Amino acid sequence: MATLFIVRYPEPPVQVPQSGRVTIGRAQNNSIVLAEPRVSRLHAIIEWREKERRYVIYDIGSANGTVLNNEKLFSNNDYPLKDWDKIRIVSAVFTVRFVDRADDLHHEFRQMAEKIHTEATRFYSRMEIRHPEAVTALTGTLEHLCPIDLFQMLETGRKSGKLWLTSGRGEGTFTIRDGMIMSAQFGAAQGEQALFDILDLNKGMFAFTPMPESEVPGNMNRPITALLMEGCRLMDERNAGKGTTG
Repeated sequence: MATLFIVRYPEPPVQVPQSGRVTIGRAQNNSIVLAEPRVSRLHAIIEWREKERRYVIYDIGSANGTVLNNEKLFSNNDYPLKDWDKIRIVSAVFTVRFVDRADDLHHEFRQMAEKIHTEATRFYSRMEIRHPEAVTALTGTLEHLCPIDLFQMLETGRKSGKLWLTSGRGEGTFTIRDGMIMSAQFGAAQGEQALFDILDLNKGMFAFTPMPESEVPGNMNRPITALLMEGCRLMDERNAGKGTTG
């Protein structure tokens, strides 16, 4: 049977045992500890249900809810998990991965972490910048890395460059200097609203091209974490009272 891991890039994957459970919350005795104040002390649990032969997640009546694939969960209801599901707790996003070989997932994670941290310190020449296809650090799909994942990784790696996003809802461009958002545009939206508008995207493509810090345009100069926390708070307020049946 495939092994279940919960992945929050760029942190190491957490294995969910087939006997036992993984708890998520603010208290230090949880399997996964999230320090953000809006996270409840015990927020959600992931565990194996032997009778049903499946892994499930359930929210423990948390104050700000648990979101699975952009749908808020009703408290204390079981929800089955499948490969590539996205779990959001406040501004932390976890990707559900079922793998036959745990080594494959660890290798994938090491490659991604290596790229994030190594590329953060690499200098690109002007000749390379003229040929962005040769220096693109990160490309992929939003099914793999959702916008919250992606921006947190860029902040962690203290990246400088330009990020392009395209989806069924439109296209956007974001510039980042040393892990700070300098400009943001998505469709007709600009600034903070442009970032808030993309946080729930789960389909589309992205590409990030590094640039020298001195050549990154924009003057927003806003920390990514603060913007993500505010954007997720606004999403949770809009979803207050909503829920999806298990």
